[in-house]
Amino acid sequence: MISQYKSQLQNKINQLLIVSLLAGLTISPGIAYASSSVACADIDFKDLRTLQFGFLRIRRGVTGWAVVDASGGAKVSPGIAFSNRFPPSPGAVQLTGPPNTEVLMGIYLTGNTSLGPLTMDQPMALTENGMFALKRVGQFWSVRLPNSDNETVSIDIAIGGQLIIQNVEKKWEISTKIVTQCISARLVPPP
Repeated sequence: MISQYKSQLQNKINQLLIVSLLAGLTISPGIAYASSSVACADIDFKDLRTLQFGFLRIRRGVTGWAVVDASGGAKVSPGIAFSNRFPPSPGAVQLTGPPNTEVLMGIYLTGNTSLGPLTMDQPMALTENGMFALKRVGQFWSVRLPNSDNETVSIDIAIGGQLIIQNVEKKWEISTKIVTQCISARLVPPP
């Protein structure tokens, strides 16, 4: 009888937790924090610059790779060179939203990549306190906007990439657009 009562009580507690989570509340020990007041409609993305591989000079018959990382570094495999006249640079988008918002987003690279496959390097968030990597969550990326007394805060997200180069026999200029999409947004307690 007592074990049945404990089981029913535990079921009620579990149902309460599920209802609280569905209602947008984060349950911490003794603290409930309302988080349902932020949605993707409150998040704004602004394109700052495209990911530029610049002019690539490729020796005839050479295959290899070119990498532009989010911090601005660039490397190529032997037989491939970046032109000094049009150097590579990482792409960037600006993310704006309410402070203490955790944003789950999709980041995609689009553009003419007839040289070969293009993959994305680790996106990096640039804040007043420095640079840090975004967290990978399945096929999406997660970032937390900093705490602030302002109504909205902005961070820049730098994005690099790697281009796999196949047999080509001319100079190529490679630029790829960055497409960002908010998947979900929620307020989280300040740190």
